[in-house]
Amino acid sequence: CFLIGHDNREPVFAHHVIDVEKQDVVAEIHRLTADKGADVIVDFVGSSETLQNSVASLARSGRLAIIGVSRASEAKVVASATQLVRAEQSILGSRAFTRQEIVDCLDLVARGVLKPIVNQLYPLEEANKAHELVGSGRNIGRVVLSVG
Repeated sequence: CFLIGHDNREPVFAHHVIDVEKQDVVAEIHRLTADKGADVIVDFVGSSETLQNSVASLARSGRLAIIGVSRASEAKVVASATQLVRAEQSILGSRAFTRQEIVDCLDLVARGVLKPIVNQLYPLEEANKAHELVGSGRNIGRVVLSVG
């Protein structure tokens, strides 16, 4: 399991951390998997860069699930249909959750069962800063606006 991001925090749930500012993501995934590639990639960012890195990092029969999209008008997946067919790879877009799953998840957070990773907390008056951070793709975890 890999965590790919912009800093070198200790991994929360990952075996390896790949820092996109210091390492070549595709090369590092291939190195860590003995050149096999990743069986499953879940792209929470959905930028053109992360999508291209994801496609290039897939193993044979690998699956890419895109569940987040930033800069939606710019984000594009460029993949060779021949490569996808020959390697039996698949790309799936998903909203990732239903309304009821959100309600259930918030209940788990309220009861302390789940503890979300909060990257940055902003007062409502600094909403523009929060949006800039999210738009930059540099956050790992949630960016939270505090009301009141």
